[in-house]
Amino acid sequence: MSLIIDQPSLTSIPKRIGWGGVTFLFWTVWIYLWMPFITLAAWMFGYYQAYSQFRWEQEVEELKRLVILYTTIVAWLGGSLLLWARVEYMRFRNVHRRAWPVPATTEDLARYAELPAAEVNAWQHARCVIARHDEHGKLVGADVRE
Repeated sequence: MSLIIDQPSLTSIPKRIGWGGVTFLFWTVWIYLWMPFITLAAWMFGYYQAYSQFRWEQEVEELKRLVILYTTIVAWLGGSLLLWARVEYMRFRNVHRRAWPVPATTEDLARYAELPAAEVNAWQHARCVIARHDEHGKLVGADVRE
């Protein structure tokens, strides 16, 4: 018996379509990120159709203007991020917003699962535990294997 759930047919059709769309989107982004390398490889093999996507044919003055424009945009965006980080640092520098959670005791876990505490304690000290659930996902028991 395999303990890994590997039956995509059990998921709903909208969920499968949704995850298929997400997968397609990220494969598209991945291919887009590789486009400069793909273009370089195409040039090496003599395919020059993608040559026009780069700005090699422009005059030097136009290139200088674009470099200044792009540098200005990057500086403004970077500066705004640094300013935002500074403001957030000033707002929260002495505020401790996070606290360690209270550890759950064996009795808390047993009460949550509605099972005997001795049984839950045995599971915690076992090396291999296979959980059993009902059709609603509620824990109904476990098998301890050594």
